[in-house]
Amino acid sequence: MTSNSIIHFIGFVTRLESEKFIPAWEQYAKKEMFRKKAPLLLQQDNGSRNKFNFLSLHIWPDTETHFSFTKSDKAGYFHEMPVQVVHIGGYLPLEQTNTSLHKDTECRLLVMAGHNENDPAFYKTLPYSFRLNSYQAYYESCTYGYIFEYFAAEQEMEEIMNVLKQRAGTERILYRDCFATHI
Repeated sequence: MTSNSIIHFIGFVTRLESEKFIPAWEQYAKKEMFRKKAPLLLQQDNGSRNKFNFLSLHIWPDTETHFSFTKSDKAGYFHEMPVQVVHIGGYLPLEQTNTSLHKDTECRLLVMAGHNENDPAFYKTLPYSFRLNSYQAYYESCTYGYIFEYFAAEQEMEEIMNVLKQRAGTERILYRDCFATHI
C-alpha cells in the first residue's frame, strides 16, 4: 500500500458463521478485483458487539479508483443469504506503521471516529505499546471522519479500549483476520 492508495472499507451485517460467509465473500471479492492486491477480510471478535460482523478492506491506487462498488446490485453476490452490504467509504492513509498482525500475539482494534473529531493526534498518544494505522475520510459521503487501526497484544488492547471508552463519538471493534484461501 502506498500513501497514494485509497482504502475502501465495506461492512457486512450478517448472522452467518464464517464457514458459510467466507465462500460467498470470496465470490464478491473476486468480482471487485480490478488490481493485483487482494482485499483483506476481518471478522468481529466474539467479545465485540457492533453492527459489522465482517469488514473488508479494498486497496485502490488513487489513479485507478473504480466506482463499481456503489452499484446497488452488489448484494446479489450474497443471493438468498442474510447479508447486508454497507459501504463505509474510501479513506486515505495518514500514517501506516503496519499491515498485518504478528501471529498469536496481537489483536486488531478498529476505532471509527465521527466527522466531528477535531483532535486525531489524540489516538496516537495513548500510553500503551501499540502500532497504529490512521485513515482519513477521502469522500464527503464516508460514514466516519477517521478510522484508526491499532495492533497490540491482547492485554494492552484491553487497556486501550478502556481509555477509548471515555472518548465520545467513537465506535471500537475488535477484529481478527479471516484467511480466505481462494482469492
